[in-house]
Amino acid sequence: ATVTGAAALTATATLTASASLNVLSYLVQIDLNGDGDYADAGEHVTADVRNSPGVRVTRGKDLARPRGPPRAGNCAYELGGEDGTYQIGAVQQGDLTRVQSIYQAVTRTLFEGEIDSVKQYPEKARQSVGVTALGPLARIVGQKVSTALYENITTDVAIGHALDAAGFPAADRALDV
Repeated sequence: ATVTGAAALTATATLTASASLNVLSYLVQIDLNGDGDYADAGEHVTADVRNSPGVRVTRGKDLARPRGPPRAGNCAYELGGEDGTYQIGAVQQGDLTRVQSIYQAVTRTLFEGEIDSVKQYPEKARQSVGVTALGPLARIVGQKVSTALYENITTDVAIGHALDAAGFPAADRALDV
């Protein structure tokens, strides 16, 4: 694995099967049937992730300045498709995907979001599918919102009002103070 950063504002992690940083393994999953879980047949795609380029997860700010705009997390990986598993339409824009790391029996989610683009690579030497996904905050980056004036509310409630005004689904967030 390689981890790089630009002025400590943007961090990129690239995971490969020979990852260092004591990441013993990782999981890549796609909710292919849209039922909200990753438990169905064919949804664990880790074994099909190409070691090159590996899995790339990025989050942080777009600019290396203190008040730079936020950047929605994103993820990219390539799935080998020599057996036709990932034909056109098998993986679709809008499908959920998740990348997790497993270290010392502890599983952590590194990324979860919606697939933004799927690119087919049909060349005989490659035969794969490139997947790019965006994190949930991509829905609201760049939006300007306005809410009523509230008094005597906690920070999580205030953030909830702002997310409501931006159209961010309540089911997709967990706010706490």
